[in-house]
Amino acid sequence: MNWEALTAVSELTGAVAVVVTLAYVAIQIRQNTSALRSTATQAAHDQASGLYDLLATDGTLAELYTRGLTAPDALTVEETARFFSLSMGFMFRYQNWYLQTQSDLIDNELLESWARVLRQVSGTPGFKRFWQQRGYIFAPEFTAYLERDVFAAEPDPSYRPLGISPLVS
Repeated sequence: MNWEALTAVSELTGAVAVVVTLAYVAIQIRQNTSALRSTATQAAHDQASGLYDLLATDGTLAELYTRGLTAPDALTVEETARFFSLSMGFMFRYQNWYLQTQSDLIDNELLESWARVLRQVSGTPGFKRFWQQRGYIFAPEFTAYLERDVFAAEPDPSYRPLGISPLVS
């Protein structure tokens, strides 16, 4: 065998090794992307559940949140601060979920299920006040999405925050 033939065989072997390596890397990237999506989705569910768990285990906070949505004028200064803080926490999470959806880490259908909840909450007097005073804080792209796709739809008039009748103070 001459040197030219040996060089050709070596180059062919090297090319095959590169193709095999690229295929392996492609498989690893797909598996990693799937794992990232699963982790992001689970984290979003955990965050949403955490908010509901908080309201479920703290009756005073649940009552305050419901009054904040339905009768914001009845809140004290401290209660208003707590209501706004809770609302900010939810909206920052929702913004994160939206941005993760834009990066294909969370499925659009999952985001839409949370949008249905927010669509109902957004029709309450307390949320409207909150958004008027704090909406400017959020990313413009997120704000445009909310105003175009979530807030523009009419909320269900039978909606009751946390499943109870509006509180009257």
